[in-house]
Amino acid sequence: MKGSEEMNEEMQKSELAALIEWLKAHGHTDTEIVECLEYISKTR
Repeated sequence: MKGSEEMNEEMQKSELAALIEWLKAHGHTDTEIVECLEYISKTR
């Protein structure tokens, strides 16, 4: 059985993957995606 911290980390990875796929599907470049992720990481 997984601990809550491990489950939360997996959910975050799943959400991150979904965000990346959404950005790609809407025509964002790899550079824009990286900038988006950097912005999110700085605001948390």
